[in-house]
Amino acid sequence: MSSSAASKRKGVPSGQTGRSPLGTLAIVGAALALGLAAAYYALSGPEEQRFTLTPDEATAAAKLTEFNLPFYEQAVFLHGDSYKGTSWAESKHQRQRFEVFGRLTNGFREFEDATVLDVGCGLAELYVFVQRATMSADGKPMQWRYIGMDTTRAMIETCMTKFNLSLVDPAREARIRARLGSERAPSYVVPAGARAPSFQLSDFLNTTYRTPGDWLLCSGCMTIGGDAHWKTVHKAFIRKMFALARRGIIFNMLDEAQFGSSPVRPHGFVYYNKAAVADFVRQEFGIEPLVVDDYDPGFDFTIVV
Repeated sequence: MSSSAASKRKGVPSGQTGRSPLGTLAIVGAALALGLAAAYYALSGPEEQRFTLTPDEATAAAKLTEFNLPFYEQAVFLHGDSYKGTSWAESKHQRQRFEVFGRLTNGFREFEDATVLDVGCGLAELYVFVQRATMSADGKPMQWRYIGMDTTRAMIETCMTKFNLSLVDPAREARIRARLGSERAPSYVVPAGARAPSFQLSDFLNTTYRTPGDWLLCSGCMTIGGDAHWKTVHKAFIRKMFALARRGIIFNMLDEAQFGSSPVRPHGFVYYNKAAVADFVRQEFGIEPLVVDDYDPGFDFTIVV
């Protein structure tokens, strides 16, 4: 095809070959720049919004940290490696929540070869529970990666000592081991062939915290610290869990319909409207959540996304 014919097909007057090479490069460059800017906004802009707190949310998050740090520091120093160390009323209540997590993940088999981030891990009892629940008949452990994160330094240091992971400060380690009941041995021995847990001292709502995982779990975390504060920030918390998860999130909350109106409602605990939380998940993520509330003692509900 002649250049004249080609020019006519492209709408260029006969005798002209179109734009100069420099002009074409400039236009292509501008289009590319606009495309990259649009892609950045499309991918980074909304994504960043999932990690950004409004001024009210930031204030509420700071208040929660201010309340929870001394609360949990005192609990773990008083009670050590026990359910009371994470302020559970009874050990069975903590265990029942873990059993629900297992029921919703095919006996935890969804965690196999996956990275699981335990948000507000406390003393990492979830790691212990999953290891025991998934041990094969011939004693082989399931292969998975557990990351526990918590804002409370005493929790993380107790976890590291509990699983025989060395601390930087030998003196602090010795004191923690003494509280655990032995100056030498950890209180839990990681099974042979199993991957040891790892831990992070961080505030999950801090905008710089971006550790991803296949599954993000939260059990008993959005519970203490003041009703107004959690009601302000819980959506941002759930939104961030979802943003960091590659496969799914599971969390539980106290149900205001079951226990929130009780005359013996404990002070400082936070209760949520189950339908409202499910509606938020549905509208925010475009996914129908699975809501489970058929387990004892009936004070709370679990949501899987």
